[in-house]
Amino acid sequence: MINTFISYSSKDSALAMDLAHRLQKVGLNVFTEKNATKWTKKGSRPFIDRRLDSLRASDEVVVLLTENAIADPQIGFEFGAALALRKKVTPIVVGVDTDKLPSLFKTLKSIQYAEIENYLSKLKKGSRTAAKTHKRSRAEIRI
Repeated sequence: MINTFISYSSKDSALAMDLAHRLQKVGLNVFTEKNATKWTKKGSRPFIDRRLDSLRASDEVVVLLTENAIADPQIGFEFGAALALRKKVTPIVVGVDTDKLPSLFKTLKSIQYAEIENYLSKLKKGSRTAAKTHKRSRAEIRI
């Protein structure tokens, strides 16, 4: 099962939960802020440590890119951590003109949220084609 970390602004929680539900329906194991202890070590560790544990345990990081997310420094932190950990990153864009995306996100092929059903149906069929189509080689990402 693929472990997927969703990076999102807390102002977009409802949208992130919708996305998490859709990803779970196609068989992905999903980490969100709401289930922060799911993949982390037990104990009373700071939330940032639990979040980093979840990033490490993930196979893929989905970044929900909204106006709120672009303005949220936490999203930049999670994106940078995902790159440093050499995770596959899939940006999903909602209501943002791709010209207004931060430059590092422009290096990745993004998915428009309105087109998410196409991507999910390919995942559901067991095809990794969708994931391969929407990522760039880690070696191609320049920081």
